[in-house]
Amino acid sequence: MKKDNDFAVILLMCLMAASSVGLSTNCTGVFFTPVSAALGIRRGTLAIYATISSITTGLVTMIIPRILTEKNFKKVLISGMMCNILAIFCMSFCNRVWQFYLLAMLMGAGNSCFSMVIITIILNSLIHENLGTKTGLVLSFSGLGGAVFNPVLASVIEKHGWQSGYRIMAMIMLLLCLPSMVYPIRFIAARKTDREKRHSLIDGFMFRIFLAAILLQVIPALGQHMIGIGTDKGLTASQAAYLTSACMIANVSFKLLAGSLSDHLGTLKTIAIMAIVNVAGDLMLLSGSSMGMLLLGAFLYGAVYAISGLLISLMCKDLYGAQQYREAYPVISFVSTVTYALSVSVVGYMYDFTGSYGLPLTVATVFMVLSTLMMAALYRTKRL
Repeated sequence: MKKDNDFAVILLMCLMAASSVGLSTNCTGVFFTPVSAALGIRRGTLAIYATISSITTGLVTMIIPRILTEKNFKKVLISGMMCNILAIFCMSFCNRVWQFYLLAMLMGAGNSCFSMVIITIILNSLIHENLGTKTGLVLSFSGLGGAVFNPVLASVIEKHGWQSGYRIMAMIMLLLCLPSMVYPIRFIAARKTDREKRHSLIDGFMFRIFLAAILLQVIPALGQHMIGIGTDKGLTASQAAYLTSACMIANVSFKLLAGSLSDHLGTLKTIAIMAIVNVAGDLMLLSGSSMGMLLLGAFLYGAVYAISGLLISLMCKDLYGAQQYREAYPVISFVSTVTYALSVSVVGYMYDFTGSYGLPLTVATVFMVLSTLMMAALYRTKRL
């Protein structure tokens, strides 16, 4: 059997994470304010396009792992990347909100072909040592993409308009995706599980995981509104963009830390540590008013991405084992994605109707505590 180059695999997965999540998902929020103002609509109404994209990604992601083979993998990967790039570029020509909604479906379907589920499946099949640390490194690039490109896009929008912002975004996406299109990366198809295992997959235990994931995924949706949280506290749009950067830098830092901690302390203890850090950040965003306090709060808040983006995946592997992971995780990821997608719009509407981000921040704090307690209960149930 051909031996894979671990360094090349990890590097390509880092670029895929930076593009599929760091740019395509985490940079969406920078367009909400200027585009909604230009079209004369509410932020929540525009944010629905991010919801549509995420739901489409979740739906198609449940199908993609089942149809991928070693022969068609590269074709699916390249097709998905080109659909994503095309959708983003075409958004620069939109002048009606329904056009964003249609293109969001194309973007979401394309994104599913190189999403976090595909990335983790590839890593789990090709990487066998220090999986937590290496997965944390790869998934941290989803935050790095947001940290680097949010201020860049915000500056482009401020100087040249939101249309130019989408065109630059599409160009960056193409550059990030090119190495994966060219390099002969391979995919190892999953072994089929027996019918009894497939039948028993959806049960009461998984529904409890669903509930914990639903509560958890409300929290990262605030990251798309970090610029709005900053301007709501009196910052300019350019200053508020640095809150998003702080949040995305935390995304990188805490995923790296969580990956290493999970290899040494275990997944559950690492979840608890990240949850405490996130709650501290939520409280600082709620009560802070100075630039320094808000930056620190945004950074600590970013610990949630270590749980939602990395530790949920490791938890599923702990609870289901390597063989059933490929069956269980896409389903759990779909529920998480839909919840996150809906929450992005719900947070926007909460602001529209209350005039403040205080309510969503309070809800996020409570949900983090409840979700962490539920995940601890899941581990106890599994041990019994």
